[in-house]
Amino acid sequence: MEGFPDGMCIDQVGNLFSSSIGVGLEVFAPDGTKWGLIPLPSPGFGQLGSPTNCAFGGDDGLDLYVTTDGILYRVRLAAPA
Repeated sequence: MEGFPDGMCIDQVGNLFSSSIGVGLEVFAPDGTKWGLIPLPSPGFGQLGSPTNCAFGGDDGLDLYVTTDGILYRVRLAAPA
């Protein structure tokens, strides 16, 4: 991992999303292969916006919510990968 992992969540097909302080959200396939990064405007240490946790919601489970130390983000995913 690139940053310092904090909270994690798993999507409908088993991909792991890790809120990594200093980076944003790192995304890993079910086999552990890193396949993506969702950057946040301010993912740094001690800055407003450092990611702390994540969860899926919405009627279809495709809304990814990310909590930080002061901001709540919502990322609409196209579809499970």
